[in-house]
Amino acid sequence: MKLKLRKSEPRRGSPDHEIILLALSAALFAWLMRAVLDIYFYSDSTVPTNMIMNIPAREIYSRAAVATCFVLTGVIISRAVHRLRHSHARERRLDKCVRSVRAINQLITRVGDRFTLCRRACDELVRGLGYRRVQARLDGVMHGSSELPGGEEQDTREPETIPISCNGEVLGELIVTLSQEQNWDDEERALLVEVAEDIAFSVMGMRTAERLSQQREEVQT
Repeated sequence: MKLKLRKSEPRRGSPDHEIILLALSAALFAWLMRAVLDIYFYSDSTVPTNMIMNIPAREIYSRAAVATCFVLTGVIISRAVHRLRHSHARERRLDKCVRSVRAINQLITRVGDRFTLCRRACDELVRGLGYRRVQARLDGVMHGSSELPGGEEQDTREPETIPISCNGEVLGELIVTLSQEQNWDDEERALLVEVAEDIAFSVMGMRTAERLSQQREEVQT
């Protein structure tokens, strides 16, 4: 049985370190802009004639320009930090997904019973990824179900149904329910599709083994 195992992406630097570097770069940029603006506003060749002798006016214009520069820099930093934290949170989430997929693939190679496989796979997805509820059905029969303790039904999103299929044959479905705080990610869903396909492949192998065993018993009798 050939299972698809994904390799983890190499970890990037700590988000805190990247944020510090971003802040230092922004501070350097703001300092340079202030120096440029001061040179501009205090140079007789660039300031309008009616401001040459008006030192308070120069000061006001210079400080207003510097303040505007700092405000814009702060807005840019805030947005960049938000995107950076979101990116690192997504990477950590996908890393958990990869670990759960590997754990389930290891289960597939060790477990020879459909009910045990489905039950333990549901447990792994709930425990590893924090889904509110995961259920596995084969041929219309519930083979495994696991959910987080506590919580109310209204705190969950609409269940996502992923077919458990192999070579175009649908054997059942994997039903995943998220809490209101969670959101679906396309790559995360793609990993769950792989899990469902691997479970289907394993179930097909179990069925083949059961038929061969039954045929041998019939021949012996």
